[in-house]
Amino acid sequence: MRFNDLPHSDLSLDEQSRILIGEAYGQQIAGELPTEQLGVMIESPPAFNPSTLVDSLYAESEYTIGLVFAGIDEAEIDALQTQSAETNIRVTDEISTAISWRNENETEFEWDGETVPERIVVFVRGDPPKINSLHRLTSLPNGRYRESIGKLMGNRPEFENNKPSEALWQSIGTELDVTLSLQDISRYAVSTLKDSYAFTPRTQQRVRSEFVKSSRCFERFA
Repeated sequence: MRFNDLPHSDLSLDEQSRILIGEAYGQQIAGELPTEQLGVMIESPPAFNPSTLVDSLYAESEYTIGLVFAGIDEAEIDALQTQSAETNIRVTDEISTAISWRNENETEFEWDGETVPERIVVFVRGDPPKINSLHRLTSLPNGRYRESIGKLMGNRPEFENNKPSEALWQSIGTELDVTLSLQDISRYAVSTLKDSYAFTPRTQQRVRSEFVKSSRCFERFA
């Protein structure tokens, strides 16, 4: 499921939030790959929807990609391999496979006869063996994905021609100095969509209090 399919009455707020994060990961990573000769690594990501990530990355990037989920419990590798079989993406949970790709060695995977992907993308939680062997991959900070969430929300039809909302999402993405996690921001974001679930008062108050700390953000709403 993609972000454009939300809101969805059969999904909880957390499930919808994970779809938004997966979409943001896919779009941001696709935008980074042209300037990365080897690839990127995302360390300690919050919970996200790996299926949405695969669809988003496939839609946004023409590179052949070796995608690794190491220690990512929500990634069902067999299902993701089936999903990506006819795409430019190959999926594994083996760090050793990523190392082989880095060394330009053959593995069980191929892309139209090619045995090494043009780019490697690694999601990792914890400290799996051999992860340090991939230190040449560029680590992308979470702030980059916050920017993608802001852009995705700003492009929603619910906020079209709504200047305060446009300013809010732009500030979240590029200007607002917040300490909120991607989970908090994505939960807040999907809660604002039509027919979405109500946001919990405690987290909503936390988001609002962080917004108040940014004079630049609220000067634009005045």
